[in-house]
Amino acid sequence: MANNTLFPGSGAELGPKPLWDIAVRDSKPSRSTTMYIDPGDYLPLMGVSMLAITTGFSIAGAWAMGRYRGMRDAQRLRDDELDSRARIERMEKTLEAVSEEIERLGEVQRFALKVIADKVSDADTQEPIRLPQGRVITPH
Repeated sequence: MANNTLFPGSGAELGPKPLWDIAVRDSKPSRSTTMYIDPGDYLPLMGVSMLAITTGFSIAGAWAMGRYRGMRDAQRLRDDELDSRARIERMEKTLEAVSEEIERLGEVQRFALKVIADKVSDADTQEPIRLPQGRVITPH
């Protein structure tokens, strides 16, 4: 039986211990076995953990920003390419219109030369052409 005495060394016993007292006393931690953690022990661990978490978030944020900027730049390039295509199409249409006008001018010039040549050939049979003397007023 366990040492159940009123005063240690007196030899007087109180009787058997009740079971609930043994269970309650054994379930409570005694002050001598409770360990307190010194803040100096876990503060460096918390500091390193916070540094690792901050570094992880920084890397993830930089990756997300880079991805966003890459997608934005790719979209800008696509828009510029579409704008360039539209610009080239407008230039082609304008160039076609200019070439048609140049063809018309060429036809007008040929017609004008033909008319002048016909007048000159008709004038040779009539009197010679007189050039104006003095001041000549030209239309503007």
